[in-house]
Amino acid sequence: MRNAVIVAAAGCVMFLVALISGSVWAAAGVIVLALAGLGLVAADLRREQSSEESAVVAPMLVPENFAPDITDAGDVTEPEPEGDEYGEEDFPFGGPLPAPADDDTRIA
Repeated sequence: MRNAVIVAAAGCVMFLVALISGSVWAAAGVIVLALAGLGLVAADLRREQSSEESAVVAPMLVPENFAPDITDAGDVTEPEPEGDEYGEEDFPFGGPLPAPADDDTRIA
């Protein structure tokens, strides 16, 4: 990838030279440097993909790698009786508050 960066920097300099001087040869040099940079990037990507394919290793899956371990907690699908803080009472702090009826409201 470093070579592609060097070619890109040289292409930028060559572009400025072609722009300032108006030279056709410098413009052709810009095109050649751009094609060389694309070739270097393509070769680098191909090399990177081949190294990734050879380095694929499956991780070992062991139960110790997973947390928290709830296997000793018993049956976790049913709620425990002490989990219900109000017990059987629906309104532990008294009954529902009575709301005065509004005679102007009609339900259609």
